Formats: sequence, structure tokens, C-alpha cells
Amino acid sequence: MKETTQGAPAGQACAPASFALKLGLPGRGLPALSCGCASERELERWLSQYELRPYHPADQQRLVTLLSGLVEELGQWRAPAATRQPMLELLREYVLACVDAIVMQRSALRGTQLESLRKSMRPVVILLQRLAAAYAGIWVQLEETAGVPFLLREKRARSLHRAIDAGGRLLRITTLFGLSAPENCWRNMHMLLKRGLPQQVAHKRVPDSMHPRGRTSAVDAYSHSAMFISANAGQLDAEQQDALWRMTQELSRLARLEESYADPAMSLLVSLAEDRAPIPSVRLQPDDFAPFATPRGWKIDLAAVMSRLEKQVANSFDPLVDRLCEAWRDATGRDESRRPAESDCVVAIGVGATWHNLRGRQAGEDSAEGLLSSWGDRGGERVCMEAASVDYRSGRPLAEYDSLPSAPSLRSERAAPRDRAARHYRTEVAELFDSSSRGLGLKLPLEVSERLRVGELVGVRVGGGWQVGVVRWRLTRPDHCRAGLELLARRVAPVEVRRRSSAGRHSDPIPALMVAAGNGDGVALILPVPLFKAYDEVELIAAGTTRSVTLQRQTVATPTVARFEFV
Repeated sequence: MKETTQGAPAGQACAPASFALKLGLPGRGLPALSCGCASERELERWLSQYELRPYHPADQQRLVTLLSGLVEELGQWRAPAATRQPMLELLREYVLACVDAIVMQRSALRGTQLESLRKSMRPVVILLQRLAAAYAGIWVQLEETAGVPFLLREKRARSLHRAIDAGGRLLRITTLFGLSAPENCWRNMHMLLKRGLPQQVAHKRVPDSMHPRGRTSAVDAYSHSAMFISANAGQLDAEQQDALWRMTQELSRLARLEESYADPAMSLLVSLAEDRAPIPSVRLQPDDFAPFATPRGWKIDLAAVMSRLEKQVANSFDPLVDRLCEAWRDATGRDESRRPAESDCVVAIGVGATWHNLRGRQAGEDSAEGLLSSWGDRGGERVCMEAASVDYRSGRPLAEYDSLPSAPSLRSERAAPRDRAARHYRTEVAELFDSSSRGLGLKLPLEVSERLRVGELVGVRVGGGWQVGVVRWRLTRPDHCRAGLELLARRVAPVEVRRRSSAGRHSDPIPALMVAAGNGDGVALILPVPLFKAYDEVELIAAGTTRSVTLQRQTVATPTVARFEFV
């Protein structure tokens, strides 16, 4: 049955259009597709002529480029939703098959942090972004479409699920390859689901050939992504992440989204106004719950999920099940006193700032005893390396990555004004409100929130000693911000590293950190990405001497830093 668009009352006519603007969707002004197709059958015949195979490496890049252009055009096409949606369903099968093949083949290299690997994944991220935007556009168009209510609910439920599912798959890829998630990815998922709940389509299960059970809903896809990310999936290797993705996909059917709630216990809390993943309630203090209360937020109740996990724990041990219990039930370290003895600490954000402050305190002090006996105080040019994010359209890092001839991702400090360097290296006074053997909870001034990104390395000085960790979650309040750190090392010392270019030249000294976890893992180097990869030969400058070392296995990967073993 062909759908027709009917005029809405004047007071409601701008609602879908306004919602589309909030989502950042492109306008529907394209008169026709460049391929000349006007139906699903025509598009299927047109695609079959190319004989592109998603699992063949030689065809993947061409297929990604082709699909990305078609999906973008479908999102801007002026055709009715009844025409666009079946064609987009066909393209979705090609897109997900191609994306899964690329991820499977590239995941073996994810720990290398190669710049070429990151560049090869950016078109995949863009493709999933466009797929989510195209389905969101169909969702908006269906709001203005008249027809049989039952059929419209089915179409709306399907387009809503597909948009949120594409966003979740995108987040999985950025987590796997240590990339920063595109801006507003979580915010758009929050907005779409919030708009779908009153229309009674968010919980409606629809057919999905890409789902193991064959039917799923938008709420299931949303809960799946939230559970996967909240379990700190970025700390796992590719095989473990894949197992965690499948496990949380099955468990998501037991999760329950509650818009109004009284007890936040054992749940993931969502702040609808912010572009961030849901946070386990056990990580928050009682006075932190206000931004997550109705109507500003909701919770994903995990009571049934935890009941299932506890039964599995009773039957047999599974490290992934144990990890989920620790993340959501708050088992790890909570049997000890979590109130730190010292409430104040000093925080340096980023590798460069941490290195600078560690180097300044080394004179007459040997807090890194056991790493190296002493450290040289080198002069000359210094370089800082922090990067905020990646622009997926241009493929270039944002913010503070500029250029040097022998190190394309670095910026010389000489060219920076003195006040800018001081601002970059300054420390912040923070309150230590929570601590355990594996992490710290920090309360910082509100102005720090823009610099404190998830995945960023942070140096913390408590008493007379420094330790380093990675930000795993962040909560912004009206007057301050809070962050949870996963500790990487309690013993740390500054060093410098020279990387060798393809022409055989050495770069300027690059600040780095040598760390020892104190648990038998030995000594490792924390370096900026994407400058280094496993098996690189570099020059390590420490204690006034230079020696050649070879980077070995990478044990930590975030969007900004990587930790390598070396010999």
C-alpha cells in the first residue's frame, strides 16, 4: 500500500523538521539517485553487476566507497519512505557484511596502533555514521506519513532499531581499534530512543536477519551497546571483545529500561542531555544522581541480568561473567574501605603534562627506584603530543596535532606562546573521593571537564608519589566534574624516545613515561599514538644515556596513548 503525506496541524508541523535539525540530519533535496535506481529490485540488479565480494580484501575498499555514497544519497533522496526503506534494508545487508569482514581481518592488527590501520578504519566509521543517519531520516519522514497504524508502527520500529543498531556497531569498532567515538553518537541514540518510547515502537521487536535470534528491538540494541561499553571493553583483546559483544547481546533481552524509577541500584544510568555512555550506578555517589532522574535521564535495570550471571557463576567460572559482575555489582575492592586517607591530590592531564611535572620533581628525589637509578635533565627543544579526537571526514587528528618534518603528528613547543605552554602543562588540584587497589575517583573543577576525556592518560600525585591512570568514565555536574580512573602504574618516571623515520632520520626527543605496575608485569613504556607500533626500534634516552630498544607487545590501547613492553 502506498503511503501518502498529509498536512499536520500548524502547531505540530515543525516538530519532525526541528528534531531532524537536532540530530544533524541532511536535508532531503536530492531528486534522484546517481545509479538511476528507483526501487529495491532495480538496486539489487544494479549491485549484482559489480560482483563485489565483501570478504575479498581487493574488493572491500571499493565496496565501502560505493556503499557509503549510495547510503548518503538515500538519506538525502526526496522519495517517499515506502520507497527508501526497502532499498536501505538491502544496502544494510551489504554494509554489515562488508564491515564484519573488514573488522575480522583487521582485528589481528588492532594492538599495533598503525596509522595506516586507523586510516583504513575511518571509511568504515563514516559508512556506519551515514547508515545511522539515513535510518534516522526515514524515522523522521515516517512521523509525517499517513497510513494504516499497524503497518506504520512496524516501519517506524524497524527504522528506529536500525538507526540505534548502526550507532552501537560504530561504537564497538571505535572501542576495538582505540579510536575516539564520533561526536554526538551517544546523544543521538538517546534522542532517538526518547522520541520512540511514547510512540510505543521502541520496545517492539522487528525481524533482523543479522541478529542471532532473528528478532530484536531498539531498546535491546540500545541496552546491548550500553552494557558492552560499561564493562570497559577497551581493556580486552579482540577475541575477548568479540565474546563480550555476543554475551551482552544475549543478556540485553533481560535488561529493562525505566523512564521513572526510585531506586538506582544495580543499573546503568543515562543522562539524556549529554553525549556519553550510560554509567553503572555503583560508580556514583548519592548526590550524583540528579542529572539521571526523570525527565533528564533514565535507567537500564540490570536486576534480571545479574540474576542470570549469578547462576552462571554458581555453575562454572567464566572470566567474562566475572568481569560483568565486577563492573555492575561493584564487587571489586568494595569490601575494603574506599574512603582515601588523603582527600586532596594534584592532577596532570595528558602524557606531556605528566612528563613535564614528573621531570620537574626528579631533582634530589628518586621515587622511581627500581626503574632506573637516575634520570638526566635534558635541555633543548621539547615536544607535546596530546590529540583530542579524530575528524572522520578529513581523516586528520583534531586540536593539538600539528607537524614537524620528522614527526608528522608533533608540535614544537618553541612556536607556542609561553602562556599556552604553561596552560598545557599546568596541574589541577582535585579531591580524591574514592580509591581502591585498581582505581581512583576524582572530583575536579568544572573548567577541567573539556580537557578530561574518556581514554585520556592522567597523572595523579597523592602525598609525595605520582601514579598514572586512564579515564574510564566522566560525570559533569553544574559546579564540578567527576572522573573514574583505572590505574596503570603506581611507579612512574619520565624518559624521552626518538623514533626513526622511513628515511633513517631520528625525530626530536618525544616525552614518554616508563612505568612498573608493581604486580610482576615488569617495566613498560607509555607512548603517544599513533606514532609507535610493536617491533619498532627506538632510542630510549634516560639517565643521560641513549640506548636502542625494541618495542614488543602492546598491553594497553586508548585513543591517545599506548603501553608497550620493550627489550
